[in-house]
Amino acid sequence: MGHRFDCPIFFCLNSTVQNKLQMSIKIVLGLLLFLSVYGNTQEIQAGFDIEEMYDLLNISAHQFDQKKWKDMKDLPELPEGFELAYRAPVSGLQNCWDLFTNGNTAVISIRGTNATLDSWMENLHAGMVPAQGKLILPDSTIFEYKLADHPKALVHVGWTYGMGSMTSDIVEKINTYYAKGYRNFYLVGFSQGAGIVQLLDSYLHYLPENALPKDIRIKTYAFACPKTGNSFYANDYSLINRGGWEFRIINMEDWVPQVPFTAQKTADMPVINPFVGINKAFKSLKPLQRMVIKGIYNKLNRKLNRAADHLSKVLGALVGKFVKKRHPKLDIGTYASSFDYHPAGSTIVLSSAEVPDSLSATQQLFFHHMPIMYLKRVRANFGLD
Repeated sequence: MGHRFDCPIFFCLNSTVQNKLQMSIKIVLGLLLFLSVYGNTQEIQAGFDIEEMYDLLNISAHQFDQKKWKDMKDLPELPEGFELAYRAPVSGLQNCWDLFTNGNTAVISIRGTNATLDSWMENLHAGMVPAQGKLILPDSTIFEYKLADHPKALVHVGWTYGMGSMTSDIVEKINTYYAKGYRNFYLVGFSQGAGIVQLLDSYLHYLPENALPKDIRIKTYAFACPKTGNSFYANDYSLINRGGWEFRIINMEDWVPQVPFTAQKTADMPVINPFVGINKAFKSLKPLQRMVIKGIYNKLNRKLNRAADHLSKVLGALVGKFVKKRHPKLDIGTYASSFDYHPAGSTIVLSSAEVPDSLSATQQLFFHHMPIMYLKRVRANFGLD
């Protein structure tokens, strides 16, 4: 039986009019309820937003081990309205991620390096692999991925494995929360987590059309972000996020955004470049000129090739053997003969602060890299104090 409205005018109406009026009221109330749930939260907007960036940095910092660093006690409370809705199980090489929610907005926060051998091995496992390929994970799952459209794009194998160990869970949660009315998704990460979050951003972009809803909005903030791939990957990443959908925030004195090391060979350049036909160009020179200039070029080229090949062998194949001993069923395929790392993303640079003499050697080493320092520098640089 329908609810009766205690109104004198209502009882003066015949039953047919009463029923129509009741139905109209229910429709209006339902619409108001829908708007209260789905209409009050603004959509994510493209472009750099200081307060948005600060809140997301704060959320990312809440994954850090606060007991290890004394100044983490100064970490602000979570931004108003946000709460931890899900913490993923540890996977890969000590990888983990959190899901924070607020209204119809969700934040996927990727954890950075922790104080375990596996986590550091993931960073050091820096051999490059194609940005399109597959890995066989330790549980025998075949992880197929596409992280860039360019055939020469290469990425960091350790962070690709870390990302691959979490993607199934992440995609499932995005679809679950979409069904609950969530449309806005931020991707955030700090340090190692920032490198992984850039790869995750690329992975989600290149998923088949039916894998994720078309009307979700994804925006990425990568804090203290290292270099995740070569120039072709970096350019592709900028291309798919053009218009202000990703930002890379670094402290100018932080050493982490400077790694991995880079050794560029002529083979790392686009196929069409001046060095392709350089031997033909040498033939146009006089004999003595040709001998001198060709000798200098060959000497430099050999050194660049040796440096890149050595880095690839040590931080690819050699470190890969140690990783495989701990995870015997992991198969990453073949490393690329390249070590041409470039930073990816639209970079926002923060000025640094003086390092206190009172800190221990370890604390001084990571002073410019700590989340709490990034929070302080954002406040100082953008006048949020």
